[in-house]
Amino acid sequence: MIKHARITLRHVTEADLPILIRISGDPVARGKFNPSRIASPHAIQKRFNENGYSCDDLEMLLVCDESGTVIGDVLHFPGKRYATAREVGWTIRDPVNRIECCTATHNLASLRMAQKHDRYAG
Repeated sequence: MIKHARITLRHVTEADLPILIRISGDPVARGKFNPSRIASPHAIQKRFNENGYSCDDLEMLLVCDESGTVIGDVLHFPGKRYATAREVGWTIRDPVNRIECCTATHNLASLRMAQKHDRYAG
């Protein structure tokens, strides 16, 4: 678990499965940038039973607000099979006032990504 003053990142628990099932079946909750494929409730339960949404191929952390309500998720997974790079994706489902991105000053790729996103922001 990673705890900050206003949000917490934590692993998926069995109690979260109804939330994941609901989100999977709701295109509005998934958002326009997530895959359009809808996972069945059985597939969601099976993945949790197999690895708890935490393995080398994919790890999911849930984003919770101060009250513990799940407001989004963060995923990381291999970027390319032949490299050690990881891709990171996130979804925030409830309205937030601001999203911040922090990176080391010498991490030029992360800086470019943040600058590119800033151009498209509100």
